[in-house]
Amino acid sequence: MKHAKKALDILWELSVKRRDHYRCKVCGSEGTDAHHILSRRNSGVRWMLDNGITLCRECHVKATDKRIVFEVSNDIRAASRVICKFSEDDFDRLRKMFKKYLAQPGVE
Repeated sequence: MKHAKKALDILWELSVKRRDHYRCKVCGSEGTDAHHILSRRNSGVRWMLDNGITLCRECHVKATDKRIVFEVSNDIRAASRVICKFSEDDFDRLRKMFKKYLAQPGVE
């Protein structure tokens, strides 16, 4: 299970960065980090792309220190209140979804 979570974290990170064209959404510089807007401890939103934003290292440090705050949609906020227990089938479904997303040409 731990391996499946780590693999999904990597696929989520790659998907967020690709969606954001590898640019920091705050300052426009090279985006090196995918940041969870709401903590990844919230299992209901851990792998939702809308809960991620690409940041440069400097902006990521500021966001982690709460010096940069992001708006959270009502959908993400509601999903964050749900406690999810993921099965192996759930992990497999999410992994396939991310791989399909990453395989698409020109994803934005």
